[in-house]
Amino acid sequence: MDANGNYTAPQILPNSAFVNLIATSAADPSKQSSASITITSHFTLQLSAPPNLVAGSSGSLVALLTPVPGSNPSATVSWAVTGSGCTGSACGLLTSITAQLAGGSTFQASAVYTAPSTVPQPNSIVITVTPLADPTKQVQASITIEGNSGIVLTPAAATVSIGERITLSVSQTGNLNENFLWSVNGVPGGTAAFGIICVSGSNPCQPFVSGSAAQVDYLAPGAIPSPNPFLITVSNATNPSLSTSAAVTVLNHVVVSVLPGSVTLPPSGTQSFVATVLGSTNQNVIWQVQGAGCAIVGNCGTVDASGNYNAPGLPPTPNALQVVAISQYDSTQSGSANVSISTQLAILALHPASVYAGGQEGFTLTLEGSGFVPSVPGPGSTMQVGGTVRVTTCSSTGTCSAPITSADVAQAGNLTVQVLNPGNATSNAVNLVVIAPPTSPATIALTSGTHRLPA
Repeated sequence: MDANGNYTAPQILPNSAFVNLIATSAADPSKQSSASITITSHFTLQLSAPPNLVAGSSGSLVALLTPVPGSNPSATVSWAVTGSGCTGSACGLLTSITAQLAGGSTFQASAVYTAPSTVPQPNSIVITVTPLADPTKQVQASITIEGNSGIVLTPAAATVSIGERITLSVSQTGNLNENFLWSVNGVPGGTAAFGIICVSGSNPCQPFVSGSAAQVDYLAPGAIPSPNPFLITVSNATNPSLSTSAAVTVLNHVVVSVLPGSVTLPPSGTQSFVATVLGSTNQNVIWQVQGAGCAIVGNCGTVDASGNYNAPGLPPTPNALQVVAISQYDSTQSGSANVSISTQLAILALHPASVYAGGQEGFTLTLEGSGFVPSVPGPGSTMQVGGTVRVTTCSSTGTCSAPITSADVAQAGNLTVQVLNPGNATSNAVNLVVIAPPTSPATIALTSGTHRLPA
């Protein structure tokens, strides 16, 4: 509730669905009025999962949470795998769990399920997705774990954008040149509403219903079907009881996700990002760095074509930026990771990091880090070397330098370096390594020979 009487319901359904709003007169606090509001939960949650998997194989799971217009429930969901004939890892493993917007207000969570290598008895496991906003709206999907015989369809689950094409592969243990029948949502060969099975590589699509081909293409429809997800089924033409299915979800457009989704890096730090394009076989992306403080090239760091990001030496202003991956398949769709540059007091590097003991002259030690206080206008940070404060020059929040004397490095060992900020904040301690010099002079081997030199 804000000062103007605007009430926002919680993102998580409370134990008590009733909330009392009370307005109290500022002129006479004894005068009050109240109103009762009922909090309700109105969103849908759908789970797409392969109906069966061969032991040891993997399949993709996709949960779509769609709020009613104007609502904003928590998009957090939890995943669980259980089975009456197994416990723990014997039921399989859930990995690579990601979450992102899937267009509009629909939120998508996905995971990869790997079936156990040994078929449990009974051979059915249950995947449960529970929304934090309202746990009573949890959804479940049952997956049958099969032995290594029978029909195998790859992928076992797929997510495609409208009009996109994917390749499906089928095999059957012990049977060669077998004829297979294909159907989409129960219709042989598919329909315009749910997509069509095509001869692999045919363009335009050449419809395909049955044959011995080990691969076919599936062409998604031009609009979202209902129901969504649905099944693509392949069966043995001679023995239709031998069949398997893949769960397919159609999206309005591809969804790009970037992992990790949020990081804080030290100045000049590095981070590798990975992009996934859901809904397309084209996984290529274009990487960019964006942010309000990125008008000058380099202010926000750089990212290469492989998603390797190098942070700037100084935080941008404002200290918030995004590493963005733009889909090459659909340049209107992108995903991003939030990046901030650490401003905490810390030493990240020494220059030089080590010296030989016994030097006759001093030198300047330069520190790279974050959170330093510049010397101008002052007071700035001071460097402590071996517990002794030195005359320090800090040119920026990321660079300070101070003199090191010959006496400091007369003996081999570690020389402790720290930075002290006004207000007594102290950085981490870093060692300048003083190395014992070689016991004998280095020699350079010369070979005999005649060399002609110009006069």
